[in-house]
Amino acid sequence: MKTLYFLNRGDILNEDFTVPIRPKRSDWYTEVNPTRLVRSFEFESYRSATYFVIKLMQYADRINHHPNISINSNNSVLVETYTHEINDVTEQDTRLARMTDQIFRDVADMTKENEAEDVDVDNDERLTERYRFDWTADW
Repeated sequence: MKTLYFLNRGDILNEDFTVPIRPKRSDWYTEVNPTRLVRSFEFESYRSATYFVIKLMQYADRINHHPNISINSNNSVLVETYTHEINDVTEQDTRLARMTDQIFRDVADMTKENEAEDVDVDNDERLTERYRFDWTADW
C-alpha cells in the first residue's frame, strides 16, 4: 500500500482516506512509437460524427496543430495527437485533447437538443462562436 503524508500536519493518507476532491478520469491513453495521446469517441449517428470532425478540424486549423482523425463505420471517431517535429506529446497536445473533449460534449448536447427540436445542425453557429478565443492562454 502506498502511503502519502501531508507536509503541514504529518497525517497519513492511504486508499481508504476520504479527500475533498477527486481527479477526473481521462479517457485519453498514451501510445508509443511515436508517443501520442489517443481517444475514441462514440456517436449516435454518422452525421453527428462528421459534425464533430468538422468542428475539431476548424479548431485545429485555427491553432495550426492538426491531430490524426479516423472516422469508422460504427459511428466512432479515433483522434490521435502528438507534436510531429519531436514525435512526443507537448502541452499543445494536452490542450488540444481538452478542447476535443469539450467539442465532443457540445456536439453530443446539440445533437440531443436538435433531435428534440428537429433543427439542422449544419446551420447552427453556436459552436463556431464558442471556440473563438486565444488558444495560447492557459485554460
